[in-house]
Amino acid sequence: MKLVFGLILLFSANSWAGPKLDRLRLLENAVQNGKKPTEGSRSWRSVIRFYTETASGDFFTCSGTFITRKVILTATHCVDEGSKLTDIEFFKGNKVEHWIDLRNVSNDIWINTKYNRYADEDYAFIRFDEEIMPAGYYPMRMADHTDFTYFNELKARDVYMIGASHLKMDGLAFAKGKVDIVYGGTIEVRGKNNSGICGGDSGGPLVIDNGRELVLVGVLSQHSRYDRDLNDECSEGGIYAAASKALSDDLERFLSSKSI
Repeated sequence: MKLVFGLILLFSANSWAGPKLDRLRLLENAVQNGKKPTEGSRSWRSVIRFYTETASGDFFTCSGTFITRKVILTATHCVDEGSKLTDIEFFKGNKVEHWIDLRNVSNDIWINTKYNRYADEDYAFIRFDEEIMPAGYYPMRMADHTDFTYFNELKARDVYMIGASHLKMDGLAFAKGKVDIVYGGTIEVRGKNNSGICGGDSGGPLVIDNGRELVLVGVLSQHSRYDRDLNDECSEGGIYAAASKALSDDLERFLSSKSI
């Protein structure tokens, strides 16, 4: 099931009362070891909402994460072949602080041609020729796929689903969850405290909080089996493509060549 959310629904959808950003604010504002917050503690600002126009003229919105100052990690089904980027929004707290028209901004999109509705292959990269991240915004670090600590311990710790769905109507949402299953390159998460993901959160990150920064461990592909009867677009959990060796290898090849 695609989580891409058509703009035609934006003004009729019920809002999703997801968790607020209190934890993010605490992390960002904390004074750690007598020092000011690090760039890593502000890395949640790397999560963005972007808009695309398809070849048929339809408009959609998805989430994504800047993993360098020029590269966004998102889901392949958010940027199907022929889609064009139109706009991007950066958040501060619950508000859109920066909006950029992308129609005249040069970019290169890599989609995973292996993707066939399986979550582990549902990732894509968008690269800009110039830096478009505003001052005070920072990329999010991906978990090193060679450091299996993150993945082996995921089921024993809280994880957080971040997305920028218009259904929440309050900017970014930060939903706490527990990992149910880790298999292959896929991570399945169940939300806690009536929190979860909605249409438009596709491409958003699954993160862990190590006390110093948020670390990206996955990218949202689809609803999980924990669908809730809130509306047709929300569920209590999500299925993520893991920040796997395959993803890292594809990213490295993409960054080293103009196209794949």
